[in-house]
Amino acid sequence: MTIAKRIMHILPDANTKRITGMKATLFTTILFLLISLPGYSTIRYVKAGNPTPSYPYTTWATASDSIQKVVDICLSGDTILIGKGVYPQIVNSEHYGRNLTILGVDIDSCIIDVSGFPLEPLLKVFRFTDDLTIKNLTFKTRLGTTEHIAIYTFGPTFGYNIVNITNVNFIGMFREAVALLKTSGSIQNSYFYASTMAIGGPEWTSSQPMLIANNLFYRVKVGIESDYSYIFGNTFIETHAYAVSFNDFFGSSVDVKNNFMHGRNNDVGVNNVPNSIENNAN
Repeated sequence: MTIAKRIMHILPDANTKRITGMKATLFTTILFLLISLPGYSTIRYVKAGNPTPSYPYTTWATASDSIQKVVDICLSGDTILIGKGVYPQIVNSEHYGRNLTILGVDIDSCIIDVSGFPLEPLLKVFRFTDDLTIKNLTFKTRLGTTEHIAIYTFGPTFGYNIVNITNVNFIGMFREAVALLKTSGSIQNSYFYASTMAIGGPEWTSSQPMLIANNLFYRVKVGIESDYSYIFGNTFIETHAYAVSFNDFFGSSVDVKNNFMHGRNNDVGVNNVPNSIENNAN
């Protein structure tokens, strides 16, 4: 490859002016980038049973004892840090376009427990329209049949929201552990135990298909029921009905690769797949 260099003879005064102008431009650019960065977002804290909660909940000492109270005041880009404890709480948020992160400090000790709630009517534990990241939490309900949904997300009428769920446990017989409508994003490295349906509803959006990867499904009735997903590297053990199923008519851009599926005697591994199945074992 030939590189051509253009040599220009510049008078000292002109060179100085040029450097000064470049510095001003560089300063303006850096200032714009700093203002645009999410580093100005706020971390807000939740601590079960905290006796001294105080708005705006920005330290452990002043942490809220209610997840909902913190969700209600968050701005886009904020992070909610949830301390160890049991939270028998329902959370609802309808802020299309707001970006939130919800983190537990320890997956086994940060428990959203609705096992004491009535079995019916329908109960959506976390109901969000926001763009959302959830990590390091455990959702828990009873082992008997319930009408509980652990995480329910849905995007705008003519668009979608982005939801990423990582390292989350779902324990108990949730009607659906995760229900997704008009949602893109990912579900990874999570554990589903005893759900009637573990993941339901990733449907067509104008974004990439939902990535469902490296999760463990154990003794669930239905693993994944989806219209629009990439399902890679998951483990299904003792499924009661089927591991994966897609809609006959509306499924598109769906692939099932490198999964391990083990059901009971007459159970179906993959049902109604419209695209590709590769390197799965059962």
